[in-house]
Amino acid sequence: MAKQLPFEIEQSIKNLDFSNTTPLDEAHILLLYNNLTEYLNLSDESKILNLVSEHQDCHTFLNQLEASVATLTDSEVSTTKYDAVFSLFSDFYQHPAEPNKLLHQLSNSLNEYGLGVIDVFNAEKVLAELKTEETKIINGIELQIKNKYVNECIVREIQFEQDGSIYNFSSKSLALTLENFENIMSSSDLFLLDVFGDYRLKKFYKNESERLIMIFK
Repeated sequence: MAKQLPFEIEQSIKNLDFSNTTPLDEAHILLLYNNLTEYLNLSDESKILNLVSEHQDCHTFLNQLEASVATLTDSEVSTTKYDAVFSLFSDFYQHPAEPNKLLHQLSNSLNEYGLGVIDVFNAEKVLAELKTEETKIINGIELQIKNKYVNECIVREIQFEQDGSIYNFSSKSLALTLENFENIMSSSDLFLLDVFGDYRLKKFYKNESERLIMIFK
């Protein structure tokens, strides 16, 4: 009989990246954060908001790494206006209304000259390379992974055995493309300024890039 995952292991598996099935770790977070702050010319005095989906663990993200970064979930309302608002590693939208809600929250939290950033997996590449079944070893644990595309969502089911017990975990996310976000932004009076394809902020190629990172105002 399948058992519930221990909390520590569940958190590690939750941080698996849909784009390349590797755990999100502090190195990824710091790499993207440092490159974004340099690209956006943010100073130590800049006010930054990290807005996360209710499906994410807030304590995993930027508020742990930088005291000047505030964190809210997309169900909370900010009365402060920020120089930059980030929604990073946002791979877990589950309902069509969520991206619209997130963009609305982002735009309402920006000051007059503020910029917003959304980072998601590149759905076009992920879908093109999606494997029905695969095996990955994460932190010494062999994961049996099943993937499928259902109702515009990528659904992932993970099973592994440890100490004679079987554990299951599942997650899903809407497969949102650049075109999807462009349509949402155009209906929200937001302007897409730039698009990048990885945490080093290299150019975005829809068939090659791991990530879809959008800068807008």
